[in-house]
Amino acid sequence: MRLLLLVALTVLVAGCTAPAAEVTYLVEARQFSFTPAEITVPKGQMVRLNITSADVIHGFSLPDYNIRETLYPNQTVSVAFVADRGVDSAAFCSVYCGEGHATMTFTVHVE
Repeated sequence: MRLLLLVALTVLVAGCTAPAAEVTYLVEARQFSFTPAEITVPKGQMVRLNITSADVIHGFSLPDYNIRETLYPNQTVSVAFVADRGVDSAAFCSVYCGEGHATMTFTVHVE
């Protein structure tokens, strides 16, 4: 009985890992790129992106995490998500901002 209790307690404690602390990244949108263009985070990481447009109105769309925001010049938008996908997730500018608009991409690599 003691052995069974010990095994049950061990399994319970092993499953009680603390959630990963939030990591914050500063992202700048500017015609026609995001800086940084990519981040790498461990699976399960709580991620906050503070995103600022340095010039014109941009959009930030990260479909895998249901995030879509409009970025106004010199204002910061904060978005948060748990990086629980085991794949790369692509974000892009979702508001037309000029001829190089299609090159505005951002990637979240999840390890």
